[in-house]
Amino acid sequence: MNVINIILLTSLLYNIGINLPTSKTWEQQQLLTCVLNKNMEKTNHITNNINYELKTSNYYEPLTHEISFESVSSSIFSPLKTSSPRLKTQSSTTNNSKNYSNKSRTQSNSIFNVNEKRNMRILTVNCRSIKDKTSVFKAAVNYITPDIMFGTESWLRGEKPGKTSTKEAMKSSKVFTDDYTAHRNDRGTLGGESLSWSTKASYQLNSSLVTNCEIESVKIHLEGKKLLIGSFYMPHRNMKCLDKLEKSLQMTANTNTDSMLTGDFNCPDINWESMSVPNISSDKEIQTKRMEITASFLLTQIHEQPTREDNLLGIVLTTNPSLVKTSKHTPGISDHEMIVTDCAIKPYY
Repeated sequence: MNVINIILLTSLLYNIGINLPTSKTWEQQQLLTCVLNKNMEKTNHITNNINYELKTSNYYEPLTHEISFESVSSSIFSPLKTSSPRLKTQSSTTNNSKNYSNKSRTQSNSIFNVNEKRNMRILTVNCRSIKDKTSVFKAAVNYITPDIMFGTESWLRGEKPGKTSTKEAMKSSKVFTDDYTAHRNDRGTLGGESLSWSTKASYQLNSSLVTNCEIESVKIHLEGKKLLIGSFYMPHRNMKCLDKLEKSLQMTANTNTDSMLTGDFNCPDINWESMSVPNISSDKEIQTKRMEITASFLLTQIHEQPTREDNLLGIVLTTNPSLVKTSKHTPGISDHEMIVTDCAIKPYY
C-alpha cells in the first residue's frame, strides 16, 4: 500500500470511529498496516454505498519509512481546499453547450469569474424578483462594477417612464446601489419589466424607443462618439413584440450611430452560426422572424455561452463587433446566468 492510500484510508477510518496508532516505530507501523488490511473490505463497502470515488491500489507493502503530510505533494488533492473525496461525476454528454456550461461553472471563482475591468462594462441580468435579492444583487454589482446595467423580470411595480410613481412602487434606492441612477419600465405583473439603470457614464435616455413590449434604450456618450444601447425582453414568443422591436430598430437605423442590443430574447433554437432554426422548433415562425430582424439591421450576435441550463436565451447584438472585447456569463441571481460584456471603448463619466 502506498503513502497516498494510507493517508486517505486513515482519514476515512478515523471518520467511522476506528482509531489508529500514531507512533512511528517499525512494529507499530506493521500494526497500522495490519489494521488497514483488515478494514479494507469494510472501507470499500462504505465508499461504494456513499457513492464516493476513491482511487485505491490493490498492491500492499509494509511501511518502511515515516509518514508525514509534508512529504505528500499538494498537487495530489483536487481541489486543494476540499476535505472529502469528490462525488462521482455524471456521464459525459455530446452536447457542446452543456459541456461548456459545466466547465465554466467548475472553473469559476468562488464569487464571480470576470476579467479585470479596463473599459466600459455592461451587465445584463435576469432578476426574477429583484426585491427579494437586493443584498446579493448589490454584492454582484460591487464586484463586477459595470458602467451600465440592463435587467429583466424585476417584478417591481409602480414606475413607468414619464409617469408619476404609484403608492405601491418600491423605491429604487432600496434596490440599487447609491451610485447608480435607475430608470424603470415596470410592467405591473409578474414576468416582465425591462429595466435600464445607469450612471457613472454620461448618458441620454431615448424615451421614443420605449414600448409596451419591454424595450428600453440609453445613448451613452463616448470619447469622440456616441453609442446607443438597448435592452429587450420577450417573455412569450409573439409577433407583436417582434414588430415593435423592428419598429424601434428602424428608428435608430438612420442615425448613423453604433448600437448594441442585449436582453432575454427567449429564442433558444436559433443557431447563430448557421443563421438557421430547426424545423422541429416550437414557434419556428417567430424564432425565424427574430433571426431575420437581426440580419436586416446588420446586427451581429456576439454572446456564445448558455444563459439558462443549455439554452442561449440572453444574447448581445451589435452593429459594430469591434467595439466588444469579450462577452461572458457569470453566476446570476436567478436561474439565469448574468452576462458581462466588456467593450473596447471608454465612456465619459
